[in-house]
Order: sequence, then C-alpha cells, then structure tokens
Amino acid sequence: MLGCPSSRRYTRAFQHPDASVPSDFWDCPPQHSLRWTPAALEAFTSRHGWAVRHVAFEPVEPVHAAAHLGGLSEYSSKWTRRAATLYYRLRLRLGCATGIRLYYRAVKLGH
Repeated sequence: MLGCPSSRRYTRAFQHPDASVPSDFWDCPPQHSLRWTPAALEAFTSRHGWAVRHVAFEPVEPVHAAAHLGGLSEYSSKWTRRAATLYYRLRLRLGCATGIRLYYRAVKLGH
C-alpha cells in the first residue's frame, strides 16, 4: 500500500502564495519529484510483478477545501477571508477536486 500526492487535489487548482507555478508547496522538489496517476502507478508496479487491488482518491468536502484555501489567502480581516472562502467554495463546486492523497493498494503476484 502506498500514498502519493493526488493529481486531482484541490490545492493544485489555485496558485500557492509561495510558489512560482500553479501548484502547492508539497508538489515541488524536494518533497516530490515525480507525478503519479493511477495509470502510471499501475504500469510501474505491474512491470515489477504487482497487481492492483484498489485505487482511491482521498475524499474532501468542498467546504473544507474552501476554508483551507481561504485561510491561505493574504487577507487580514475576517470578512475578506470569508469572502475568499466563498469564492473558493463556488470555484470548487464547478470542478472535480479531491483531497491531497492518492491511495494505491497492490499485491505481489504469485504470493
């Protein structure tokens, strides 16, 4: 079983204040230098004798993701942070987003 950053995570949909690319802090080296999708993980592990048993994207409620993104905003007053949270909530409702992780479970063939 392994977990890695999800390519569909909500934090990738918006510019992180400390990054120069539209991503998040944990998506840049040295934290992660490879990008994995379910198909890429399956191709990699099958070459080494493993079979996929389960792949899942971490669930996230849009209201929780919006609150996190609103809290990251550079607004100082309570009302501007709330407006930012509402903005993100509306944006997340329109797109497909998941939590931070992609979970992958495989078994060794022949065992």
